[in-house]
Amino acid sequence: PYTVQINVADGCDPPLVSSVTFTWTITLPNLAPEVTSPGDQVSNVGDEIALQIAAQDDAPCTGLSYEATGLPASLSIDPGTGLISGTLLEGDASETAYQVQVTVADGCQPPLAQSISFTWTVETPNVAPEVTSPGDQASEEGDEISLQIVATDDEDCGALSYTALGLPAGLSIDEASGLITGTIEKETVADSPYDVTVTVADACDPALSQEISFSWAVTTPVIGLDGLTITATLQNNATHGGDYAVKLYPLGSNVPTYDLILSADNSGTMTTTGIAAGTYQLAVKFPNSLQVVVQVTVEEGSTTVDVGELPMGDANNDNVVSSPDFSLMGATYNRSVGSPGYDGRADFNGDDVVSAADFSILISNFNRSGEVPSAN
Repeated sequence: PYTVQINVADGCDPPLVSSVTFTWTITLPNLAPEVTSPGDQVSNVGDEIALQIAAQDDAPCTGLSYEATGLPASLSIDPGTGLISGTLLEGDASETAYQVQVTVADGCQPPLAQSISFTWTVETPNVAPEVTSPGDQASEEGDEISLQIVATDDEDCGALSYTALGLPAGLSIDEASGLITGTIEKETVADSPYDVTVTVADACDPALSQEISFSWAVTTPVIGLDGLTITATLQNNATHGGDYAVKLYPLGSNVPTYDLILSADNSGTMTTTGIAAGTYQLAVKFPNSLQVVVQVTVEEGSTTVDVGELPMGDANNDNVVSSPDFSLMGATYNRSVGSPGYDGRADFNGDDVVSAADFSILISNFNRSGEVPSAN
């Protein structure tokens, strides 16, 4: 403080003087707090908010206090710290921005306050389109395709766009409609199955997209046949009827394209239809015979092949004539159809009796294996 003395003198001679002394204290004025605007805010429904309002005050009074008006309903401000927090809910979304005002007051008497204003826009977040998978596809070369990819989007940002990768040759997707069309080209079977990925994007900024993946198998078209006729005979059998296992393998493969059970008449003749044209390894086996494999070229129209005689003796049907077959035969030896213990698997000549004739057949093929398709 300042010490002030004031002297007052009269005009006499000699003058008389009177003095007073007092102090003068000068203090800084109280100023309102300084508040920094956080700027206009843009948030999405579901956002967790933690926005600190920054303020400072040089007055030596108690702490600052904060209040806010115009906030989204799910948000509030801490009156002691100025932290705006909360989680935005669906009901907070609005087509117009919130006009927010924050007021910060000091603890002086009388208090001084400062206010700031900013906008807060709350939007429903953009969600990627929902795309329905058409499921795995199976077609033949030459098929005309029309496959619609179905997608929906709740955002009003404009039309969806479609792209596709991995489609069989000859097919394409319409970018605007999602319709896959075209004719599957020949020789596409070589790369089958195809791993197809379709992406659907919205027109928002930034754009969001959704992918689906599915498999597309392409096969060679099946040529209708008048019939593939196969003839086989059974070693030392008077008749050759019954159910045969028939398999057709592509050349160089040990995985059959066709795996059939065909019934032959007493001459050993059996027929099937619906085999695609091409060259195959044809494997034919009777339940207690060894397998025979021949090469056959199936052509459009009627195809006939004679695989010859099937060696008998494979009682346990493992394509080898060996000790287990001998044991099985021994257990049913000298028994006939209808008698206890008869096992027709050891009746190699089909005469309804397991006898020396069957034993001779087994011995003639003992330690022999049936043929198998070549994988080379």
